[in-house]
Amino acid sequence: MNKVPETERRGLTWKDLRNAILFAMLVYVFIILIIYIVDVILLFSVIALIVIALNPIVDFLNRHKIPRGLGTAILTLAWLALIAGIAYYIIPVAINQVKELSTTLPVISRSLHKWTASFTSKYSALGGHAPTFTLANVSGYILPLLGGIATITKDIFYVIAGTILVFISTIYILINPYRITEGALRAINPEHRTRAIAASKRLAIQIRSWVWGVIISMITILLMTWFAMSLVGLKQAFLYGVIAGVLELIPVVGPILAAFPPTLVGFSITPLTGVWVIIAFIFIQQFENHVLIPLVMSRQVSLHPITVIIWVLIMGSVYGIIGIFLATPAAVTAGMLYDELYLCGYAKRCNEAGPRERGGIGSD
Repeated sequence: MNKVPETERRGLTWKDLRNAILFAMLVYVFIILIIYIVDVILLFSVIALIVIALNPIVDFLNRHKIPRGLGTAILTLAWLALIAGIAYYIIPVAINQVKELSTTLPVISRSLHKWTASFTSKYSALGGHAPTFTLANVSGYILPLLGGIATITKDIFYVIAGTILVFISTIYILINPYRITEGALRAINPEHRTRAIAASKRLAIQIRSWVWGVIISMITILLMTWFAMSLVGLKQAFLYGVIAGVLELIPVVGPILAAFPPTLVGFSITPLTGVWVIIAFIFIQQFENHVLIPLVMSRQVSLHPITVIIWVLIMGSVYGIIGIFLATPAAVTAGMLYDELYLCGYAKRCNEAGPRERGGIGSD
């Protein structure tokens, strides 16, 4: 019988234990560091998204003999004009409709309670007990969903300072983004720089596709919801359109949440109105899934809904409501890193599919 080598029979040594303890300490320090700089990571993630989305416009102007500084100034003025237009024309209308809706909430609550009482009394299988559709009951479901907002708005100074930092940093980076990219490349081993450049270009294409796709989706869903709710006969149709457009930022669950307020109001009018509201939102959702998203995002951003939901939970628990908005780009980034660092690096499988087919984690 062959004798087992001494090196194979050697058990756990003090050196192995020391290395394990050091590794655990490094992981702990890394987690603590992330917790303390989580707000900084959030700010620079937002800056990165804006720069990736707007840099091609500045590049286009630069190719047409417009200096990057002047092109950035033109783009900044255009966005400020757009924001001012939204603040002047859209926000006041939405605020007025919020006030109108708030005055009718008691009537809506009583109508819903009366309707559910009538419904359950007709069907004894439901126990004959109507659910308590009161304002307190409804708010008990809604307020937890909005809990992350309090963590953002509790410090007004921080919000203002963060907005100014994002604005100024975005302008400086757009004027000369290549200084940052060149500095980052110098920190990478020269033999890996080609792969790093390819990965960064691929990630930029995916993130840019997502940003502009979300913007187009928000505008389209706002207009479609506004038109559909007006057609159904709801008075605050524009407000519901704005809510639906904003909630497009929340992947998967956002459109579902957007349907709740108008559905409740619709059922408070008549059951048929509530049914028409549900049908309208189903049509809008099907149009978005089968026409709008394939058209504006193509297959550059292809993530399984379960993957997106997992990232929504992760980012929401770490960053709050802003983290929920950043869940999709975070998932796209993780998928790209998995492809480039694992499939192309360790597993050597990057040649099995092209960039479009390698959608990353959770791709279809």
